Amino acid sequence: MKRRYTILFFVALSPLIGWSWLAAQWNTSMWNMANGIGIFGMLAAAVVAGYALVAKRNEKGWAVITAVASLPYAAQMLSLVGNVSFFMDMLGDTAGVAILLISFGTIATLVTAIVVAVLPPPRPPQDPQVAPARVVD
Repeated sequence: MKRRYTILFFVALSPLIGWSWLAAQWNTSMWNMANGIGIFGMLAAAVVAGYALVAKRNEKGWAVITAVASLPYAAQMLSLVGNVSFFMDMLGDTAGVAILLISFGTIATLVTAIVVAVLPPPRPPQDPQVAPARVVD
């Protein structure tokens, strides 16, 4: 589960990285650009996924909480996906990449959280089969 929560944590960080990159391009603060509950939900999703990773939690409930926290912003970003080329043209390549990180990172966070919640937990590793030792005189 640690590997799954590692992936979930870094995927949940990608929209926040995109927001901070876009804010840096526009010489403003990330918090000045926060427009609604979506960005705070993504922040909560990253914090929950990070906690599950650091605390080595094996429960699937943390993935469900991450999915619920990212759901409002993912719904907004699903409507944006069809207009990504417009934003890339309007904002330029550098800010367009930030828009890609924000939009697809948010959707990927939701999908990854659902996958982590749905898949069964991995089996613990088995002890390797060791051949019995023979005594040689």
